[in-house]
Amino acid sequence: DQKKGKCSQTLTAGQPSLADAHTGVYQTVIVTPGGTYMLSALEQDRFRLPTGSPPESSTSDNIVCRLGYDVTGGADYNSPDIVWREFDSAHDVWNSISNWTITAGGMEMTIFLDAWRKLASGGYDCYAWFDNIVLNGIVGPPAVPLVTVDSRYQSNTTSVHAAWSCAGSDNAGYDCAISATSDESGIVPGGVWQSVGTANSTTRSGLALSNGSIVRVLVRARNSRGIVGEVGASEPIRIVTDVPDIAAAKRIADGTWVRVSGARASRMGNGPECFIEDSNRVSGIKAAGSWVSVPFVKPGAVVAVAGHLDSQGDFRVLADAELMPSTLGAPPNPIGL
Repeated sequence: DQKKGKCSQTLTAGQPSLADAHTGVYQTVIVTPGGTYMLSALEQDRFRLPTGSPPESSTSDNIVCRLGYDVTGGADYNSPDIVWREFDSAHDVWNSISNWTITAGGMEMTIFLDAWRKLASGGYDCYAWFDNIVLNGIVGPPAVPLVTVDSRYQSNTTSVHAAWSCAGSDNAGYDCAISATSDESGIVPGGVWQSVGTANSTTRSGLALSNGSIVRVLVRARNSRGIVGEVGASEPIRIVTDVPDIAAAKRIADGTWVRVSGARASRMGNGPECFIEDSNRVSGIKAAGSWVSVPFVKPGAVVAVAGHLDSQGDFRVLADAELMPSTLGAPPNPIGL
């Protein structure tokens, strides 16, 4: 009656004298709270009938073999916390329960095997064999990658670079895509999912990104079993036009997103705005945004600023601006020098 290992677990259920009887064993195991597991087992049972007894089929309801689990880790087979499942009632063949999905509760779980002799009559002893009892933890999906980009703004319209980290020791590879949204719904032309192997960074080329558009780099991990994890998204990258100074920016049409580096803060405005000027103080512009995107900076601070050009009356403005302080520079040069 050996099925899998060297020896099956044998349970002998003698004929009850008055009522039903249970014969069983249990084992308590350590599990991960909230983890998902699969329980499987094999079972076979048999009667030893007295000479001249009727065929076994007449007593086929006299034994029921069951598999159970208790996610509280208890040891009482009468506990209402046990969930039971009966094996098929066919005798002298191996019956199976396969891939019974269980969600662990605490740190322990108890597995029960039960041979239930139901009647006080109908044959002598009965036997049950249990084998290949397996509780497997299901390997979950990989962690969500943490994706970083070089800058929130870039002037390159054909390629994007990103790097990422991802917890776990079973990450077999990564896929990367470029999207206008933080999920797959906004994947841009040329930005479809591509495998990058086990690399932790990539440069995606062949894109056609327009001024002012926003894209994100999406990354998902795959483990050794081919399970794909959730998508990690970078912060948004705005496509801008880099200009050498404010004077050059002011000659560009409204609506164009620009980035100016190496400018200096002149003074803060009355709201979330800052007046900035070229280092030679020939040209200046107001950068208006939010209290988050335009923080307080001291006059003379070297800054980079990004925003889209707008006209307010006779004045040019960088709207939806973001001010990125660099260093506190020397006092501004004399005007025009």
